[in-house]
Amino acid sequence: MKSIYNIVTGTLLSFILLSVMITEDANAIPSFARKYGTSCGTCHVLAPKLNAFGRGFKNNGYIWPGGDKGYVKERPVPLGAPPQKRIWPKVTWPGEMPGSSPISFRIRNEFIYQPEGEISTDFVFPSLINLHVGGSLTESFTFLGTFHLYERGEQRLHQFSVVVRDPLGERLPENLLNLKLGKFEPSAIPFSSVRQLSPFGLLLNSYDNQNPMAVTGGSHAHGERGFILGATQSGVELFGSVGDRLLYAVGAVNGNGDAASDDNSSKDFFGRIAYKLGGRSVTGRAPADYSETRPWVDNSIRLGVFGYRGALSAIEEGGGHESDNAPEHDEMGNENEHPGEIHISRWGGDLDIWLGNLNIAAAVMRGVDEDHSEKEEFTATFLQGDYVIFPWLVAGLGHEMVLQEEMTDIERVVLSLSISFRPNVIGTVGHQFFLNNSGEDRLVIAIDIAF
Repeated sequence: MKSIYNIVTGTLLSFILLSVMITEDANAIPSFARKYGTSCGTCHVLAPKLNAFGRGFKNNGYIWPGGDKGYVKERPVPLGAPPQKRIWPKVTWPGEMPGSSPISFRIRNEFIYQPEGEISTDFVFPSLINLHVGGSLTESFTFLGTFHLYERGEQRLHQFSVVVRDPLGERLPENLLNLKLGKFEPSAIPFSSVRQLSPFGLLLNSYDNQNPMAVTGGSHAHGERGFILGATQSGVELFGSVGDRLLYAVGAVNGNGDAASDDNSSKDFFGRIAYKLGGRSVTGRAPADYSETRPWVDNSIRLGVFGYRGALSAIEEGGGHESDNAPEHDEMGNENEHPGEIHISRWGGDLDIWLGNLNIAAAVMRGVDEDHSEKEEFTATFLQGDYVIFPWLVAGLGHEMVLQEEMTDIERVVLSLSISFRPNVIGTVGHQFFLNNSGEDRLVIAIDIAF
């Protein structure tokens, strides 16, 4: 009875909350810190980079590993009495809501130096103002969202999703099956750009094969629209953990990024599986030798594979859809089912190593874009090392490449240094260097404040 209730009400609640939010990605925000009465360092190495506990909190559907009981410091408001569960559906199933407003803010200021740019120096104060929401409506339903109130003069919903935890109740082991609905970053992404300490994101997530120069600061090469793996998408995802070491996720999304609705009938599908050796469990439970004084330490290795398959509507250089001119049959005389679509696929593997104060992350991804007339392929690689010098000081060094078949390869080196002046006040200095004249060098000094 409870499992049916969770599925039905979870689906309805998702659409209701989404409609409210639309009239962005942070996976641990100040409203969670208030709920549990804990510091930002509980979930973060330095914000926004998650430590093993923070990743476990996310994998557990934004609930404290092992359950909220005994850890919530901000009493929720009860909506009904527990005995009502025994006589449902004759009465409404009881619930709760956060004891205070589940809203928090993030403000970023940036100074940018770009020696080869049209404008070499720029004070971008502020560059970003985010409104975050996050909390739970009992342990079965959690929600998370980010709205860009101001992003270089624009406003947009970045993400908002509802998680229905263990919708089948006790029929399955805890956290084996969870449901996510809304607009979110698909779990096919091995390393989120919004979780990086450097201010530049990752080429792996931002490279657009239909517009390959956009991520480097160069001119657009192929029309006005393409696909990037790191975009938030509207859709549904099933995710969970098998035991303490194996993570999985599968889902379906529109595949058109920030657009309010889909522009074709095709849906994109993705999947990911990862296995962790050592350290905390994938849901955040601590090993016997866990150190309270160094919460970022998680001596472990995580191996993963991921894939994404979908389609986008082809756009001509002068505007309009290519479907108007696409042939109805291919070279073999077979009918083209969707002549105006570009079929995209991304697949690859990733590695995440934590050893003492050092974290090494690596990934390789193969991409193919194919339509009725041509096939474009590329390979993207990512290697990043972050080292905790002091609990309040983290240095990073990264190297990225995009190997393109008919264009100059993109190669970038990123240096960063992040300083925690206070747990919720983070300063970052980042410098990107492009090799092979494949992009524009840039220095960014940023200050982030969250409350």
